[in-house]
Amino acid sequence: MNEIGRMFFLLIVLTVSLAGYFLVLNALFAHRLAKSQHIFEQSRARSFLLGLINLLFFAVLVVALFSMAERASGAVKTLLTLPALLIAGAMTASLGFGWAAVANVIAGRFFPQSPSWMKVVMGTVILAFGGALPFAGWFLLLPYTGFAGLGAFILGFFQKELKE
Repeated sequence: MNEIGRMFFLLIVLTVSLAGYFLVLNALFAHRLAKSQHIFEQSRARSFLLGLINLLFFAVLVVALFSMAERASGAVKTLLTLPALLIAGAMTASLGFGWAAVANVIAGRFFPQSPSWMKVVMGTVILAFGGALPFAGWFLLLPYTGFAGLGAFILGFFQKELKE
């Protein structure tokens, strides 16, 4: 029982910190997230496939660079490790933007009249608790929302500006 309580406490703490992170993203990058949200709502399948392909490609690239860096020495090791870290960081940040957009879409459906900060918090809570569900959340919901959110974020760079 003690282990279950610890895991639940960890889930609560991580959800609160993720909600804070998504609130900061919404405050600082509102236009970028609005574009990602719009694209996610309009073309989920396209966003999902683009996110899946990009994440797999860059994951293989990062693993290959780290693998080569492990066998190298000196300056070559640094030259291989640095791009791998930069790519991994960029993909992690992009995934965060994508999940923030998905959380906004989820909250917009459940709480359309709420203030924007409340939508972000509630969307994050719904996404985090849904993703914590064993098997269905771990292997279906989180990968789907991650791939689709990442694809929507990437598509946001290549789509025309939103009409206000």
